[in-house]
Amino acid sequence: MQKNEETAAARLKVQRSAIEDAKSEVEKVRWLVEQGAKTQREHAESKRALAALEEQESETLRLSTSRGWSLRS
Repeated sequence: MQKNEETAAARLKVQRSAIEDAKSEVEKVRWLVEQGAKTQREHAESKRALAALEEQESETLRLSTSRGWSLRS
């Protein structure tokens, strides 16, 4: 079980990094929309991608908690 807990903690760390990258991308695309270089649709797509990553993180936390794992990440 220790290995599964470590794997989940590593997954969570990667997911959180991806979320931070996606947040930066959303802001970058927002700025590009303001400059006329990107469309509102592209901004909406970047926000949907961020939401999907946040949902994956929530699911990892939910499953880990239901198994009684303490993720230190």
